[in-house]
Amino acid sequence: SNLNGFVVFSSNRDGNHDIFKLNLSDYELSKLTTHPHTETYPRLSPDGSKLVFSRGHEPWVSQRNSVAWDIYLLDLNTMQEKKVGTNGTAPQWISDSQISYLQETTKIVKVDIDTLASEIIYEPGVGNSMPADTPIQNPEYSPVRDQFVFTARQNKIGTNTGHWGTAITIGDSHSGVFNGCELAWDYSGERLFQVNPGGQFDDLQIISVDPNTLEQSLLIDLAGEFSHEYWPKDSSNGEYMVFGA
Repeated sequence: SNLNGFVVFSSNRDGNHDIFKLNLSDYELSKLTTHPHTETYPRLSPDGSKLVFSRGHEPWVSQRNSVAWDIYLLDLNTMQEKKVGTNGTAPQWISDSQISYLQETTKIVKVDIDTLASEIIYEPGVGNSMPADTPIQNPEYSPVRDQFVFTARQNKIGTNTGHWGTAITIGDSHSGVFNGCELAWDYSGERLFQVNPGGQFDDLQIISVDPNTLEQSLLIDLAGEFSHEYWPKDSSNGEYMVFGA
């Protein structure tokens, strides 16, 4: 009731996927982008002054295609845009001046948003135990723990076979976490949360995961028509979480 922040999200309510901003104090809605191509994966910088997002190479690009996108930076003070990454999607903030994103399905690339200097910081099969050329999804890097998390096929992670699961890197190795997807670091970079099968109505739920023990605890499991929870994102101070349902 006394929230002063805002959330950003992608919506096709105007006929095309654009990025919107919703003020939480008065629920005023504004549009941040108006490009004719699909835009998604909006992520706010830790200080709330900038936004990164994915923009499709064409008016509509399937989410199953993780290559036909570029990464853009939007300064929320000046509303100026610039391209900061190519042929990739799923950007995430490492700090107020650095982002990472998934490039060409397999590479996690780190970019300095000021200089645009970039480097590959993780690639399956290169100095690690993941099979080479394994497609991954929604990777996130924690500079606090120097670890990566991502979603991949379970038979590639080394757990059950055939379905999606999540993994966390441990040095040059990795460990499967759970059946599920969207494994992500919380605001502190010290704890994890993810979308997991199960819960009420045998649907989806959002769980918290201890990265040391992989012990899980329930965060969100709604009843009724909102029992399919997905895409959780916590606030920069860790007090709140937004998600789709």
